Amino acid sequence: MKIEQLEQLVAIHAHGTISAAADALFISQPTVSRSMQALEAELGYPLLERSRNRVRLNEAGLVALTHAQRVLDDLQAMRNAFADQASRVRTVRIGGCAPAPIWELTRRIVSSFPGMILSTKLSGEAELERAVVSGGVDLAILRRHLSVPAAEVVPLMSESLFVLVPCSHSLAGRDSLTWADLNGERFLIQSSIGFWTELVRSRMPDSEFVEQSDPNVFAQLVVSSPLLSFGTDLTLPNSPMESRRAVPVAEADASTSYFLASRMAAPDQIRAIMALF
Repeated sequence: MKIEQLEQLVAIHAHGTISAAADALFISQPTVSRSMQALEAELGYPLLERSRNRVRLNEAGLVALTHAQRVLDDLQAMRNAFADQASRVRTVRIGGCAPAPIWELTRRIVSSFPGMILSTKLSGEAELERAVVSGGVDLAILRRHLSVPAAEVVPLMSESLFVLVPCSHSLAGRDSLTWADLNGERFLIQSSIGFWTELVRSRMPDSEFVEQSDPNVFAQLVVSSPLLSFGTDLTLPNSPMESRRAVPVAEADASTSYFLASRMAAPDQIRAIMALF
């Protein structure tokens, strides 16, 4: 039995349909349906009565709901206790969908609040949306505005993709590049670049991607390797690279805006960070 299943059961009772529950939890309707089927199989009883336009909990479902709510209340109490502890030691938990805005945000926080302890992680956007509402993170960097009453959201920054082209490469003389120009080329990419990984792989299905997890080795290979690589306007060096030329990707989805989200009921130190933007 998983916590997510209990959350979904409570959401179904609150919203009346599996579709509405899925929307409230930022997951798909089939995911909730499969999850409830698995929960019913594990407990050995049907929990839901399904009609054409509504789903309601049957007698067994209401029993499960009582215990599920108790477990979730205890879990939230534990989260609140840890959040209070984190606040006392001035620890801020940050989650982001891409590394560069995390780096930039932490730089701003350290500059404005010396001594504040930061914990960061890279996650998918759906996971981050759930985490900021539930209190799993204090601050979430997202690519879309999170429109829920429990969250405060402010614009953060933007980021645009560049290709680092070896000066000897045939594309080095271009002022801009498209996905079509790049599809089929070989690329050196760093493993942990968040949503950018899925984007470039989907836009260039005929390309080969050589991943490197060690950032120091990656930086050395960018200088010495004949492979193309990626950078953004947030990560490019201030001075031009001798061996490579940074060429912008002239596609709409190669630029993105970021938003910073927190809970409305966040501690004062989190609200002070939000006020920076």
